Amino acid sequence: VASNLVHFDVSGGGNIIGVGNGDPSCHEPDTVVPQATATAALANHWQWKLAPVPADGAPVPEYATDFDDSTWETVTPPTGFKVLRQNQTAIFRGHFSVSKTDLDNPGIQICFSGIDGQGRVFVNGQRAGELRHGAEPLAFDIKGDLHVGENLIAVGMRSDNDSGGLDPDVTLEMLRAPDRPVWSRSLFNGLAEVIVQCTRTPGEIRLTATADGLKPATVTIHTVSATVPPSLP
Repeated sequence: VASNLVHFDVSGGGNIIGVGNGDPSCHEPDTVVPQATATAALANHWQWKLAPVPADGAPVPEYATDFDDSTWETVTPPTGFKVLRQNQTAIFRGHFSVSKTDLDNPGIQICFSGIDGQGRVFVNGQRAGELRHGAEPLAFDIKGDLHVGENLIAVGMRSDNDSGGLDPDVTLEMLRAPDRPVWSRSLFNGLAEVIVQCTRTPGEIRLTATADGLKPATVTIHTVSATVPPSLP
């Protein structure tokens, strides 16, 4: 009837991908899929101006990083969401800084809170995605278009059939690599299950179990190279 909480760790050519104990009344998850964590920074200072926006999404000079927008009108949250009348077009420009630490993250995505109309997003002059009212996505991975220092987001907006605009409450999310999970499981009738996945590296996989008041135990699995048997596609 042992129900000790046991902690598992693996080293060598393998990874733990799940734990279980067969207890139908246990609420601990059988597998844990680590999720990427994110930190957010606001990019909510925008300049905007009524200007022609090509319907086909072609770039215009106002999307360029060296374009002078110092005389444009400033819009900040919560205003700016309904600045366009029917059939008007405008360009929104937002400047933000990115550090080398930011660029070291696996991903950086821009997230828009809302939009009325249609918009095309350009980052440092490169097209990053398209926005439509009531449609997904409202987030795009833009890491490949960024550089250390000041960067530019430009959005060409169209309010074809109604009033419209861009919600300037825009967020940059820095996606960090998932934290390494801590694998543990309470025993059920003295037993627990550990699912180990081989990394296809010949050698050893060492699985260690530890628990308060118990002597640690290690199981060693030897792995060797093998030829994959033929199979149908």
